[in-house]
Amino acid sequence: MAGRVCAAVAGFARRAAWQIEYQQVGVSLYRESEADSNKALELVKEHGTKKLTVELAWLYYNRAVARLSLKKYEDALLDINEAIR
Repeated sequence: MAGRVCAAVAGFARRAAWQIEYQQVGVSLYRESEADSNKALELVKEHGTKKLTVELAWLYYNRAVARLSLKKYEDALLDINEAIR
């Protein structure tokens, strides 16, 4: 089960990062990136996966970038604090 959860989290994390990068060609996918990051973080919380320390930092970072772009400044700050913790 843990392997499947890790794979799912990694999938959502990669897609969230890709959606942020896609912004460079003029397509705004920040809402989708935030939603995918939320899904990945929910999976981690539900299953208590501890192996994903670096991945969690990137998830929080990517969600912070998306939230900054969506002008959700307080939420973005919380995510950055989690990323560096």
